[in-house]
Amino acid sequence: LHSFPTRRSSDLKSTQSAQATQATQTPKSTTIPTGTKTTSKTQQSKTQKTAEQQYQEQVNKAIEDATRQQLQFLGEREAALQSELPTTLQQVASPYEQQLPLLQQQLQQQQQLGVEQTESLKQQEQQALAQSRRSAEEQGLRAVQQFGGVGGSSAAQAAGELIGREALRTQGAIQTQRAAGIQNIQTQLRAIQGEYDANVARLQLQKQQAISQARLDFQKQLDAIKQARAEVGVTKANQTLQALADFACFIASNCFGKLS
Repeated sequence: LHSFPTRRSSDLKSTQSAQATQATQTPKSTTIPTGTKTTSKTQQSKTQKTAEQQYQEQVNKAIEDATRQQLQFLGEREAALQSELPTTLQQVASPYEQQLPLLQQQLQQQQQLGVEQTESLKQQEQQALAQSRRSAEEQGLRAVQQFGGVGGSSAAQAAGELIGREALRTQGAIQTQRAAGIQNIQTQLRAIQGEYDANVARLQLQKQQAISQARLDFQKQLDAIKQARAEVGVTKANQTLQALADFACFIASNCFGKLS
């Protein structure tokens, strides 16, 4: 039989002490709670969305304020144009309308002059006829004195007939001259009336052309305001998109910085 050496109690105690010391020096493993990383990412995403929402609200308010001011200015300008239009049209038409009374006054003066000239010709006619009759009577009296009265010699009868024919010829010439003078006056008055009508038509045409041009200029300004309103809408949309793009770039740059 082999004999196995037995351990002494002192050796056993030394071995147990060494094992205890080794167990004390070994570090314990740390356990990470499940879901901690997911919670951190979720919180970060919520913070980003909140910041994005606040930024978008601020941008929208700034854009809305600027857009409202621009549209208000355009609206006030359009209202001013609408209110100024009647006055503008009146100012445009005024120079032509002011000439009409002058033309009417000139026409009336010419017409009055024609009436006076006609009356003067009639008076001259009456005076000339009266003078012709007096001359014929004087000649008849001289013929009577020279050749005898009615029923006298044939010479006296011939002289009386000659005086009568001459008086009729003279009176006819006087009446013809008066008629020609009146006809000439009437011709001149018709020409004056025609010139007046032409001038009035010309002024009316010029006035209508000026008014049409003023209305065209007015419509051009309204079209410019309409175009400006459309451009305000386009600018608003572009600014909103640009703000979103800038914010996305800002977020991307910050995230890239954190990852790097």
